Amino acid sequence: MNRLNFLKEMRASLFETVKEIYEPFVEDDLKKIDHSADQLLGICWLNLTPNSQSVKHLEQKYVAGKPILCVKDGETIRAFSGICPTCTNLLSVSTFASTCKCMHCDKDFSVQFRDEATNVTLTEYPVKQQDDGYYVGMKKSTLK
Repeated sequence: MNRLNFLKEMRASLFETVKEIYEPFVEDDLKKIDHSADQLLGICWLNLTPNSQSVKHLEQKYVAGKPILCVKDGETIRAFSGICPTCTNLLSVSTFASTCKCMHCDKDFSVQFRDEATNVTLTEYPVKQQDDGYYVGMKKSTLK
């Protein structure tokens, strides 16, 4: 091995060592920043499901008394409000057709949860995965 290759290998090894040493510190700082941002925004994380296998393609769950529509796309889980944005009534879910319908104002929402005629969209909630399952972020003011 010539000197140039040796120095390149040393540089790469040194970079990997520094990265391995500082990664836990940076990860801990990121968790602290996330926690601070959640407190500032007033977001409370509530358990949605223990794992991704327990969610079907489309299903309605109740979290803290609020209807949540869970959509599974591959391994990704998305959460939407189960309340009609137009008239604030509960949406009826059809898992067979992968649609939602408001029985009061007669609006249909597809799996993308957009009313095709007026482009009204449902409120989407943030979802994060932790070791013990999936959590949905909801504002503390809406939980009262």
